Amino acid sequence: MKPEISIIVPGIRNYNWEKLLSSVTTSTDRSFEIIFCGPYSPEAPIASNPALKYVADWGNPVRASQIAASLAEGKLIVWASDDGVFIPYSLDKAVDALYDMGNSWSNVVVTKYLEGREGTVKEIQNEKYYTLKHCFSNCQWIPKNWYLFNTGVMYRGYFEHLGGWDAEFEGTFVSHCDLAMRAQGLGASVKFLDVQLLDCDHTPGTSGDHGPIHHAQLTHDVPLFESRYHRPLDGVSKLIIPFDNWKLAHRLWTRRFG
Repeated sequence: MKPEISIIVPGIRNYNWEKLLSSVTTSTDRSFEIIFCGPYSPEAPIASNPALKYVADWGNPVRASQIAASLAEGKLIVWASDDGVFIPYSLDKAVDALYDMGNSWSNVVVTKYLEGREGTVKEIQNEKYYTLKHCFSNCQWIPKNWYLFNTGVMYRGYFEHLGGWDAEFEGTFVSHCDLAMRAQGLGASVKFLDVQLLDCDHTPGTSGDHGPIHHAQLTHDVPLFESRYHRPLDGVSKLIIPFDNWKLAHRLWTRRFG
């Protein structure tokens, strides 16, 4: 039987995957699969878990995300990072909110998340923090009520229709913003849910293992996003992209593995 929820995780921190997988079971009572993609295989305790799929790849994190998504079988798709865990009951709350919106395949629920150094008190942000305008003030025309898709849940059919994430970006954050732009630009109905879905142990700047992501975001992804969306969406040609776009990304992400 196919799962209800497919959870997509690109990652290099396979030592955290057992904790992440365990957190899903406290966050939802629904059936799920969790699909990891990255260079390092799952460790023994969870390698044989029937809810887990793994595919090896050494490309950038967006390419890995898209490869993992190509294996998804669930009705719904959710995405996570392997420096975090799901908060108890939060995934069921997000799915309930999506179903409460009605049966349109272009409905999307986005949520809050916690982010900060491990062991610190993580600040709970206000709703404005999760808007595209807050992150990309240089793109002056973006509507103030358009949200980030950094965490959330949507119908897999609609995700695939849009083409998923664009692996022309390297890091997941800006690719999630790009998906948010394309979905909302094409009329998706988005509900913002005042619930924290994930608790992530983010390491800022070039600290920890974050250096390649930091440099990719600042030198490549943000400039690409701003060049693409400095104009109204009727002048943007890439709102729907090929779902197999990951094949155009290099097989080896040299920022980390070169």
